[in-house]
Amino acid sequence: MRIPLSIALIAAAAATLLHHAGGYWLLTRGYRLAGVALLIIYGCYGLDGLVHYALAPASAHSAAMKPFDLARSGSRIGAAGRSLPTEV
Repeated sequence: MRIPLSIALIAAAAATLLHHAGGYWLLTRGYRLAGVALLIIYGCYGLDGLVHYALAPASAHSAAMKPFDLARSGSRIGAAGRSLPTEV
């Protein structure tokens, strides 16, 4: 049985949202190491979104997919960076 693509995409988006929210929640509750670790992993999701271009060259992507991939990766990296503590 195959899962429809739309459900798979919604599940992936929900998992990454929970990952970021969980890291931020841990960080604000005093579990700094666990929270920062989850947020760093969340930021790596954004970098992974760019790494796939090594396997699938930019020419294999449509014109609409390129800006979407860059925006998605940038927003994940930015969200993770904004959530990290600025004081030690």
